Amino acid sequence: MTGAHCLPHVPPCHGGLYLEERTYPKLLASLGSEPTVWAECLFADPIADIAVLGSPDSQELFEQAEDYEALVESVTPLKIVDAPEKGRAWLLSLDGEWVECTRRGHKRWLNFDL
Repeated sequence: MTGAHCLPHVPPCHGGLYLEERTYPKLLASLGSEPTVWAECLFADPIADIAVLGSPDSQELFEQAEDYEALVESVTPLKIVDAPEKGRAWLLSLDGEWVECTRRGHKRWLNFDL
């Protein structure tokens, strides 16, 4: 998941998207590395500023899909279900700086106060 504003462009809002309209080349990387991994936008809501990314089409973009899976398997996911309702957190700003904030949440939602 990411903010929709972090995408190079938001995909058009229709079901018949072309591969090029929903796939982003060289969008992802490990923290501190140059982006080389492709991703596909599975869902985007520019009003709520949220986007869900996934693996590129594994039939047409086999190597890119393998790279995506390797990146996903190499990281530890952030668990939010077991997190206390309130606590300290860090957000990565659009400028690439870590900002300390307060996290509030309850089972299905998170809110960050700077």
